[in-house]
Amino acid sequence: MESKRLVKRTRVPGNRRIDHVSLTRAGERLIDEVEPVYRREIHRIMNGLRSSECHTLIRSLERLRTEITDATMEKEAG
Repeated sequence: MESKRLVKRTRVPGNRRIDHVSLTRAGERLIDEVEPVYRREIHRIMNGLRSSECHTLIRSLERLRTEITDATMEKEAG
């Protein structure tokens, strides 16, 4: 993404291990173009699920995200 100039990396002073990554204007334009298509497809795909199934899926994905975040933080802490 960086080579395509969609994001830019900024070094964090005093910490060589961390870079901040942000979207460039080109990256923002791409997101603006792709997001409506993405949302439409997600709604089309999820349309076959009952409301309770959607809620269960969302809770499961949130739990998985938390587990991944915790594991990443533990790994970085050493």
